[in-house]
Amino acid sequence: MHNDLRNRLQNVSIIGAGGKMGRGISLVLLKLIVDSNLPNDLKKCQLILIDNSLENLQSLRTYLKEQLLKYAERNIGSLRQRYIEHSNLVDNSEIIQHFLLDAESTVHTSTDISCCQNSKMIFEAVFENLELKTRIYSQLKNIVSKDTYFFCNTSSIPISEIDTKAQLNQKIIGVHFYNPPAIQKLVEVIKMPNSPAEILEVSNSLITSLGKIKVPSNDIAGFIGNGHFIREGLAILRQMNSMPNEQHESIFILNEIISKILLRPMGMFQLIDYVGLDVFDMICSTMSQYIIEDFESPLVTQMLSLGFKGGQHGDGSQKDGFFKYEKGKIIGVINLKAKCYTPITDLKIPEFQDYLCSTSWKELSKNKQAENLLTEHFKNLSKSETTPAKYAKGLLHNYIAIGQKLVEDAVTEEINNVDAVLKNGFYHLYGPGSKCLKPFQGVQP
Repeated sequence: MHNDLRNRLQNVSIIGAGGKMGRGISLVLLKLIVDSNLPNDLKKCQLILIDNSLENLQSLRTYLKEQLLKYAERNIGSLRQRYIEHSNLVDNSEIIQHFLLDAESTVHTSTDISCCQNSKMIFEAVFENLELKTRIYSQLKNIVSKDTYFFCNTSSIPISEIDTKAQLNQKIIGVHFYNPPAIQKLVEVIKMPNSPAEILEVSNSLITSLGKIKVPSNDIAGFIGNGHFIREGLAILRQMNSMPNEQHESIFILNEIISKILLRPMGMFQLIDYVGLDVFDMICSTMSQYIIEDFESPLVTQMLSLGFKGGQHGDGSQKDGFFKYEKGKIIGVINLKAKCYTPITDLKIPEFQDYLCSTSWKELSKNKQAENLLTEHFKNLSKSETTPAKYAKGLLHNYIAIGQKLVEDAVTEEINNVDAVLKNGFYHLYGPGSKCLKPFQGVQP
């Protein structure tokens, strides 16, 4: 671990700690602080969690305690070694309880942003809004010392915009954790052209120490992950206009093609539901402010105007969006013409049998021979002339083209970075530059 990082970890603050992303970032940082310090050294550390909701902070404390308990139970062997000099701790329950008390002693919660005045590392995970973020950073700049580093969990807003508006003198870097941060391995690190080497070194050491996969992105709105996801999503939304089926049938057909032929963990419409139609629209709006490109989707706008937002309920279950869900499974597809959800069982799609493939994303994700199987699968797909295959091939050509454009537009230096983001952040089995897609690379649709 970088010495500067070790020193900065003694006093860390998280702004927006009670939100969905803030909770996860709080957990991974707390684990890092605990793991990086022996019990006596831990007493000098502070993790300050700041949120404007007392209810969120109370919920956060409960969440952290529950997660630390699970962590302690899984790692009781290393905890015994950690407390080897504490002869008064005998059985596992005593050791675990002592560990929890040690960890919780570092955590401080507050609704007052001035509590982070002594922090040398401040993470911000508030709503993706430039005005809000700028206001917070402007406040922080007047509270903390001049050598404090800011880590912004932005998913689409250029870091340079925040830096300029809040006058942070390049003491800010983007660390785009993927949701949920406690599980997702990927972190996009967004640097400005003039980012100091010191903050880059600390951020690189941080991501490595967290056990995450670091992928560098340049400071262009949307970065790699959303830069690809949003453009592909919009292209698929527009694809429906050229399909002969009813709109609700087209939604289902394309979603099935993406999950069953392109072998993704979920289809695009289900993924937009998961992310939230409102979040998808917000990222489109953000990117349109900085990039001359059409980021509008009349269908998403219509869905939102009718109150269909997707996202998750408080218990983590999926809210209805393009699809209606029951226990996490799709049971209906939005039929805007009829103003209701059409049950999947009522859909009449003659070519549906053409969708069935010999394998699935889930099976391939666990198969050591996945690369060979994918190569064979896409080779066969390139030769198929069924209607679903034609749609799938068009979507693949677009998938590759978007990835290549991210490199051409200098969002990232190489296609391997795009592959890394899509494979680790979106759980794709391949990326635009993967060898298994060779039949479609460099070929016009």
